[in-house]
Amino acid sequence: MTTAAPGTNAAYDCLASASVSVIRVDSALVNQFCRWHRELKRMATANEGDLLLDELVRLSFRLWYRVLTAPLPLSHPILIDASGEDLLLKRVHAVRESYSHLSDVGDRYISAFCALRSSNHNPLWRALDTDLARTRVENVGLLIKPARLAAAVRNLATSHTRSLEVLMESQLRRPVAFDSLYVFGAGRWYPGYVFSAPRARVLKIVRYGFLNDSPPEEASFVKTLQKPSPPLFADSPPHNTAGFFWIRADEARPALDIASVVRRATDGDAIGSTDAPTELISVRGLYLEQDLVVFVPASEGASELVIDLREEAENLVHRVTTANLTPGMAVLVRTAGGGDYIAAAADQIMDTETVGLRGDQRHWKGRLGDLTHERGPAEVVDQLRAAGSMVANHQNLRNWISPRSIRTQSKEDFDAIFRVIGLADDADQYWNRMEVIDRAHRRAGSLIRSRLLKQVQRADLSPLQSEGRQDFELPGEVGGGSLTAVSIVAMSAETAEAHPRTVHRLFELAG
Repeated sequence: MTTAAPGTNAAYDCLASASVSVIRVDSALVNQFCRWHRELKRMATANEGDLLLDELVRLSFRLWYRVLTAPLPLSHPILIDASGEDLLLKRVHAVRESYSHLSDVGDRYISAFCALRSSNHNPLWRALDTDLARTRVENVGLLIKPARLAAAVRNLATSHTRSLEVLMESQLRRPVAFDSLYVFGAGRWYPGYVFSAPRARVLKIVRYGFLNDSPPEEASFVKTLQKPSPPLFADSPPHNTAGFFWIRADEARPALDIASVVRRATDGDAIGSTDAPTELISVRGLYLEQDLVVFVPASEGASELVIDLREEAENLVHRVTTANLTPGMAVLVRTAGGGDYIAAAADQIMDTETVGLRGDQRHWKGRLGDLTHERGPAEVVDQLRAAGSMVANHQNLRNWISPRSIRTQSKEDFDAIFRVIGLADDADQYWNRMEVIDRAHRRAGSLIRSRLLKQVQRADLSPLQSEGRQDFELPGEVGGGSLTAVSIVAMSAETAEAHPRTVHRLFELAG
């Protein structure tokens, strides 16, 4: 790999002269497994809302996607571990018992699954090996998804006679250059800059022949030395192939079903509790590298602290509104010490006043929550408006009740709340005490950002770039514990209602 200033020149050379081609790979084992996964998915669609079928398809999909993208032995445990494999087979048997008409589909799926998992070879790796033997290039990069598989592919690459560098897409934002870069899976799964700003003189997409590709955004800038045949990015199945099995690239790309994840988190998977939720807040789900999800508040003005590795970013560490979070940023989550890292640091700042101030915060919010539970949100909103609030609505009411907020933005709305909850005479005193908490939160946020920025500037960020995740220790004076930065893959288009305790907690997707 070429880096530094010469690397910048080499990268521009790649942009001027890159060619892109496809290595199409055939595999009867992978083909059959994909066929019967597709059939299970079709059955789940026909029986919409069936949790047993939905869970089976979810487990199977994770293996399906990893098999389609990873140049690893089909029996490798990183594709699906022993517990995941056992759970998947149990779900198939449960479906067979529950639906007699699916018995044949279940049997064929199990047969294809077992055949796939019994193979110690990988067709994608064989295709790579064959092509490398023919071309004899030395400076070779392997681009894969997802980050969870990177370490296993690196281990495999070390056994190769050629020097192979395994990369994640974020690493291609640096001025690096290769003689050849092999892109595994559909080109559609990668950001457009992989092809529009290539980091190799030769790019080769290594994918199964039945995986029907389509261009990523910005891919129109790709320059090819000769017109590929068949087309490089085909968006329809080949002609004259009746009954031909093919998979659209978007069909095989992971999508975040936020409602399903919220349901599992609320059931106790993410927070270790089966307590029924009380007041819910509106959240969006961030799908992260390493098969992780985190819920973040979706309220207007909500923001997250991120490490921004994008070339165009003005600041390495800064706050970004939830609506503007994008791939290429790494969101920060407190993973040791528990809870909200800003709140924990604010408590340290308030010191001996913390117990009394937090007690007052819980008290007025509890009274508002109890009133809402007793009379219903619509009536309480009407009462708040009659008491002088200009912005009272269901969403703002939910935010005011939430333990994650401190107070209203305006004193008029705060006074209206205290009239409605019967504490009008205490409104000024509570407002001033909530101001103390608010100042502590602002100071904590500034302190954490400053300390984190110093750590990040000193740190080697290659784990974040290559694995999609990196831990940073916080000193005790800013709350203690650690922050974990995880790269964002995508954000859910929809919002969902979730318990506040599930927010800013990493949730691992099973399978």
